Amino acid sequence: MGGLLQVMGLTALGIPAYMLTSTNKGDEKFIYKTLEKGEGELKILYVTPEKISKSKRFMSKLEKCHHAGRLSLISIDVSS
Repeated sequence: MGGLLQVMGLTALGIPAYMLTSTNKGDEKFIYKTLEKGEGELKILYVTPEKISKSKRFMSKLEKCHHAGRLSLISIDVSS
């Protein structure tokens, strides 16, 4: 729930933030298109640990984004 509240707060401030989880399919197509092609506005992306560890598709898109020079920072929250 914390990630969702952070995304909502950032969005309210005009910062394009999104959340990618196994349950929110609404933004998934936009997020993947943005990661792969750089289309659309995306500054901050919150991703659940299970999405990172289990989604080959996400990792592939993230790798393409990195190779295209559109990835500036990855931050991992390891707190419980």
